[in-house]
This record gives sequence, C-alpha cells and structure tokens, in this order.
Amino acid sequence: EPIDSSYLEGDTTKSFGFATFENTVVYRDYRIIFPRLRRSPPIPDPQPIQYIQFIIAELELPGVLISSDPFPTLSPAHFPSDYSTFFPSDPPTTVLSSVSPTVTPSPTVTPSAPPVSPSEPPTVSPNLSPTGSPSLFPTVSRENTPVASVIGPSTSLEAVGCNPNIALAPTRANRNLRDGRISDFQCSRNGAFPPKLILTQSSPSRVTGIRVYASTGDPSNDPVNYSIEGRVDSSSSWVEISSGDFDSAWMSDTVVPQRNTLTPNPDIDSTRTEGDTSKSFGYANFQNDEWYLDYRVTFKRNRFDNGDEEYSEFVISELELPGYQGVASVIGPSTTLTSDGCNTNLGPNRGDAYLRDGEISDFACPLAQGAFPPELMLTQGDLSRVTGIRVYANIGPPLEAFYFADPITYSIEGRLDSNDDWELISEGPFNEVWFNGMITGPPPARNTFGEPIDSSY
Repeated sequence: EPIDSSYLEGDTTKSFGFATFENTVVYRDYRIIFPRLRRSPPIPDPQPIQYIQFIIAELELPGVLISSDPFPTLSPAHFPSDYSTFFPSDPPTTVLSSVSPTVTPSPTVTPSAPPVSPSEPPTVSPNLSPTGSPSLFPTVSRENTPVASVIGPSTSLEAVGCNPNIALAPTRANRNLRDGRISDFQCSRNGAFPPKLILTQSSPSRVTGIRVYASTGDPSNDPVNYSIEGRVDSSSSWVEISSGDFDSAWMSDTVVPQRNTLTPNPDIDSTRTEGDTSKSFGYANFQNDEWYLDYRVTFKRNRFDNGDEEYSEFVISELELPGYQGVASVIGPSTTLTSDGCNTNLGPNRGDAYLRDGEISDFACPLAQGAFPPELMLTQGDLSRVTGIRVYANIGPPLEAFYFADPITYSIEGRLDSNDDWELISEGPFNEVWFNGMITGPPPARNTFGEPIDSSY
C-alpha cells in the first residue's frame, strides 16, 4: 500500500522526529548527516559522538519541486553551529519553526509571459515528476499538490486602505474573504488608492490564477481589474506575478454577472483548474514558476468605472488563488542514494531501497570504512527547495539497542551539481519530544513494518 503523503504534516499515526527551517534556495542534490544518536550522552552538545550504527524506517525531506530554469545561485547563510537550544515546536504543526535561523533569500524573476484572460480553464501543468520508478516500490507522489486556493482561513490578512470598522461586522468581516463560502467581504476605503490585501502564509506556494466570486449585492462594487505580487519573506521586496483584466464574461457591462446567494448552498466547490460552476465568479489564469510565502492583491478598477476613476469600495464574496503547494518529500524511489561510511551489504531487509520507499521499512547504516559521521548523498534530476526533514522511528523491537539507533541531530547540505561545493542549509536537533526521549521523557514508540506513511509537507 503506497504512502499517502501530502504537504503540511508528518504522519501522526507513526513515530517520527522532525525539524523545520527556512530555506529559499533550490538545489538538485542533498547530503544528510546525523552527528548524534540517542545513545549519546544526554547533553545538547553539537559535536558528533562516535556510534556504531543508525537505523531509521524512512527519511522525508518536505519541500517544493521546481521545474523552472535558470535557477537561483545565491547560497544560504550558514546557520550557527551552537544549536543546543533550538527545537522545533511539538507536536508537528504547519508553521515554520520560529527558532530556525534565517537564510539569504534567493533572487526572484517576474514571469516573462504577459497576463492573459483566457476563455478556457487553466492549462498550466504540474511540475514533471520522475519516471521509471522500480515496480517493487509503492507509488510515491513527487508532484507538487494542486489546490483550489493556496489561501484559506489560517492565512493572515492585512487590508491596507480598508476601513477596519467594516471588518468587525459579521456580514462583512475579513474572514469572509477566504472562508470557502459565499459570504461578503467589503473594503470601504479609508486610505490610499487602491487598497491592498496582504496575505501572509506559513508555507510557500505557487499561484497560477486568481478568482473573485460575485457578492450578494450591488454589481457596481465588483472589481474587474487585478494585480498580484509575491515575496519570499517579510524582508523581501514585492515582485509582480501578473496584472490585467478578468475574463471577458465577467468584464461585460451589458450582461452583468448574476449575484451569488447565501442559499441553498453557500459552500464553494472548486479545483485548481476550475471555479465552482454553480456560482458566479470572474477569473484570470497566468504562467508563474516562482514560489512565494506572501501575496499582495490589488483591485484597480470596479465595474462601470471610467478610466482612472477611484472607487469608494469593493465587495466580493470570496477570493481564490489557485495554484500548488509542496510535497511531503522531494526524494523518492527514483532518487539515487550513495553513502560514505555505511556498510550497505545488509541484504534485502535493511538495504538502501528502504530509506525513501514510502513505507515503514528499516534502513540501517552500520559504520564501515569512510566518513564519520556517515554521509548520505541523494542525487536527483529535479530542482527542489527543502524546508524540513523527518526521520521515522525504526521497527524495533522496543529494546535499548534500537532506541539508541535513533538519530537526534541532523545536518543537511545542498548543491546544484557534482561540480559544486556543498552548502549548508540547516543543522540542529530534531523536535524536543524526539530529542529528549530516554533523557527527560519516554523513548519514542517503535513503528510497525510495512505500514504506509500518511504525511504532508
């Protein structure tokens, strides 16, 4: 049975350690090192401690797959080597760890394709996934996850230039902008024109379109022109992704789009490629290969406005930004693994294949001649951007020898090709509950052989 992994969370029915970190740089290859195991002295010392072997049931590198070239060439800033007090929060959440050091943002480029207002559904394809996975492995999804909208109720909204008192009214509240239902959001101006909607997220995404759903009231308050910008973090500059008019049917002044209603069913049922056809909405689709954390949306003109006329308010019942979120792991069965310092002649039950096969199946690295700590090199054809690491507990049995084989600290490096130097992405301990097992708390549970892993980014 294949692992049903997704973008936002590890499989909470399994036992695993994790770390999340900020990284805006893409790489093709990764090198993983586990400096310390659970058997090491219970002191958060970053120095490697000699061990005999480590055993894990699966390695996941959550992140996003990047199909576009040219790729960024900036290196991330090296993280402090003294990470003894850094822990991701417990239990796993969708929020990037607030204690992770910051890295240098990668450059971004405004897509060269002009914005369009097509009359057909979007045709942008998901990024290519590798082919030819060995048949003995389960199918592990290595395509970014298409979503109807990358924003939702958990997305933070700052409505710049909108009267905040309007947002307090339940029928016009800010939450109505992205709650997945027909519920009017009203922006009455009280500042500079045009107002700006700043949408802040906890994880990166790639937007390929924009949809506005008609309000339940006056059509003259419908926005008909948009601009959308993105940035990789709060310290970066905004970069235009697309701007222009919505589709021709929505733009019509002679046949005004019908109003949406709160009954019989206000819930919006849409996909990345199609809005909810039972509702009234305007849309635009565009080419965009860049991944951003935050978005800024501006509506520059309303229905029936002339030229540069400034409106006093706009009202919509939902904003959708269709696009893609990331993958549970950028590595999979087709990723080439080489190791330095591991004895890999262990037979079919502990071999290299089990490190990234999508199931609970032990990968063991007994020390051999070579590097210490041992190094795992993962080579792939895709460019990717990794924002976390997870190790799933081995299958046991629940004896000290197997607890002591758990890695409790990690280092991850990346490079673009074999001619480049390795660059540090992140290093540190796994989350506190995992790290402190057998020190201040019970040891993490053992997993069961053959179970599929249901995780997300």
